[in-house]
Amino acid sequence: MNNSIEELEEYRQYKLSKSSELI
Repeated sequence: MNNSIEELEEYRQYKLSKSSELI
């Protein structure tokens, strides 16, 4: 569980990207 923070950040960016597409 070393890249747990990295994965979280990637997930957040992915969510942001999806939200951006929706708008």
